[in-house]
Amino acid sequence: MNVKRRLFTIARVSALSLLLATQYMSCRAHMNCADAVDADLGPKAIEVCRTELADSREPGTEIRLAKLLQRDEPERAWMYANDAYLSWAKGDALQIFGLIEYQRGNGEQARSRLEEARRLHEVFHRHAAIARDAEILAAIYGSDHDYTNTFLVVDECRSEAALVGDRELEGYCELSAGKALAEAGYFMAAKDELDHAATLVSSDEELVQLELERASLYQDQAEAPPSGEPPRESIRAQHSLAIAALLRARKHAQNSHLTDWMVTIDLNLAASYARVDKYEKAERSLEETKVLAPGDTETYTRMLIEAAIADNRGDPAKARTLDTEAYDHLGPHFQLQIATREARI
Repeated sequence: MNVKRRLFTIARVSALSLLLATQYMSCRAHMNCADAVDADLGPKAIEVCRTELADSREPGTEIRLAKLLQRDEPERAWMYANDAYLSWAKGDALQIFGLIEYQRGNGEQARSRLEEARRLHEVFHRHAAIARDAEILAAIYGSDHDYTNTFLVVDECRSEAALVGDRELEGYCELSAGKALAEAGYFMAAKDELDHAATLVSSDEELVQLELERASLYQDQAEAPPSGEPPRESIRAQHSLAIAALLRARKHAQNSHLTDWMVTIDLNLAASYARVDKYEKAERSLEETKVLAPGDTETYTRMLIEAAIADNRGDPAKARTLDTEAYDHLGPHFQLQIATREARI
């Protein structure tokens, strides 16, 4: 899916490859793990950190490597964090444990580990680490609809990030605030927070998350209006805005080969395309997710969207069959969507 640029001659390709290889080897010879992480080198940073760790079992290197691996290789990340647990980096290890538990859907264990991490980070006045603890806790409290604690830790996230002047971290705090406000139904306040976040974030991954939150806000507004049943044109307008945000997110995800995010984007695109009667585009987006995430990973989420398409196309029997099959395999949020559709059908 990525557009590949052509170089004009084989000689130029060979010369360029040799130059890049020489530059990379020279850079690598002088670069440590911390520098590689700060430079956002992706897989190359993992290689540099692993090489450094082989020479010295430094807890800071173990933590950096665990953070690089926590999303794609959580078991290995846990192993590296566990190696650093009985050291000065215990708080950082607990933060990684908490994040991995959250990714696994273990909210209570995640919250417990992150609260302990935050206490340790507070003892040593590590403001950036406290902000990161608070950011993850905001997501956990938000998923439990505990908005009082969500807003408390979001405020803590902002203030701690501001103390160290970390604009990227402040941006993530604002994204957390926007997400929490949208989930609580404060749509205009959520929009303001996301607009503020847009002034702080710059990397493709940050911009993907910003546009996804904007799309989610528009989708929520379409399906949960302030009062009464929204007119059909209002629903279409909000989903059209969501589609525009998702297409921007997809562009950023493609720029940096963020496959996991592209799956999420395409699932949301399919859902919004269905709500504006663009069924062929909805089905094409679902097919894209099968290529990006083969196997059973998103089977039941796709089934939920296929049910919405069938319902919109006037086939309630097919929608009910798909909903019934998917129901027990989905979380409470999606089960509520199914129950709402079934009540209407």
